[in-house]
Amino acid sequence: MPGLNDFTISAVQGQMDLQVPGTVIEVQVDAGVGTPLIPGEAVKQSTVTGLGLPKVVPVTANTDKILGFVPYNPVFGSFAAGKVTELAMDNSVMHMTAGAAINPGASVEYDFATKRVITAAGTNTKIGHVVGQKGATAAGDIIRVRIISPIV
Repeated sequence: MPGLNDFTISAVQGQMDLQVPGTVIEVQVDAGVGTPLIPGEAVKQSTVTGLGLPKVVPVTANTDKILGFVPYNPVFGSFAAGKVTELAMDNSVMHMTAGAAINPGASVEYDFATKRVITAAGTNTKIGHVVGQKGATAAGDIIRVRIISPIV
């Protein structure tokens, strides 16, 4: 029986689980982005050129070349235009929200409209696979996804 002070911290979308050195970089949200980026959201490289950090914008189609995913930050809930954030890339493991039931070990793809992952069917860009013994039993479940590269 749980005691008065027993609790479990639940994972949230965008929370990093495992990362290999060099798999998370700093980027800047492009000045033209209207809606702030949220944790777990896929981004692509901006067409803006110049010096400084790489500029990113949210993906706008399921066939976009995904550069990486915005990690959860306990201080900032979202990242508006011009803000600096981190970007999880190849071999990072991130908690992501499932768009449907997904088996453990399944390859997954990103659906930009819902900002969720689904079992890879070849329709959207494949972004990785579910790691660990727990998959998703329904839409809205948080699962661990190992991000793979190249994400094309």
